Amino acid sequence: MKDCVSVLGSLNYDFLVKQKRMPTLGETYVGDKLIELCGGKGANQAAQCGRLGLETFMIGKVGDDIYGTKMINELKKSNVDTKYIKKGSDPCGMGIVHIMPDGEYYSTILRGANFELSFSDINAAEDIIRRSKIMIFQLETPIEIIEYTMSLARKYDCYIILNAAPATEITKKMYEFIDCLIVNESEASFYTENNVQSIQEAQEASHYLYNLINGLTIVTLGKKGSVAYDGHRDYFTPAIEVNSVDSTGAGDAYTSALVYSLYQDWDIEKSMAFATKVSSITVTKDGGQNSFPFLEEV
Repeated sequence: MKDCVSVLGSLNYDFLVKQKRMPTLGETYVGDKLIELCGGKGANQAAQCGRLGLETFMIGKVGDDIYGTKMINELKKSNVDTKYIKKGSDPCGMGIVHIMPDGEYYSTILRGANFELSFSDINAAEDIIRRSKIMIFQLETPIEIIEYTMSLARKYDCYIILNAAPATEITKKMYEFIDCLIVNESEASFYTENNVQSIQEAQEASHYLYNLINGLTIVTLGKKGSVAYDGHRDYFTPAIEVNSVDSTGAGDAYTSALVYSLYQDWDIEKSMAFATKVSSITVTKDGGQNSFPFLEEV
């Protein structure tokens, strides 16, 4: 029975620095506030799926340290099953995020235990992959592990979603496995080798990317909204105007809300509208997972 969602991805402990601007080369700049949070694109997407009421399983690796324990416990609060999160010998992955007054951010991640994920870790989770109606991937874990897990998901007829972030080269085989590809404007620019900023440029990029995967392609554009192409028609959903405090995790919230919608078998327009609403709530609060709404709030 296909009755759950699984996520293969990263778990990072994040240090967020709120500041007026980025320092110039050689300058020591004084920030305004430090916030510590549980993050990582994989964990974020699992947390939002769990908060929306989907039975969600996280597959990943953390360090055998206080941060790893914190991240596992935080996911449990978001109704995520953590039995397939293993502890490795490397320290936890880390994220250093600089947040500007308008909510935009600059981010650096340290891979840590995320890159200790092994084929045996994936094989141990095969039963839950078999049960998954949808499986979500990003690109903060080893490519060879992602490709192998996608092949298992395809074997069990899971609907495969790749949020191709951070942008990095992926294999030809992975393109063949993907049912839905989600990228933002910078990632779309990377994969199409063209500058993608406007709605029209995003639509052109979605057509190009559709031809790579032969499946639904979505390009998010922040405050400009999002576009999609399914091989038949173009879709556009405008952003919802809100007082943006921190856009960290907004893309992850969008991806997970889209997963929720597709799980319910909603059409593309309704799915994009729901995902836009969920991500718009996220940016009105500080931080990543703790800013994600539960279904009742949406």
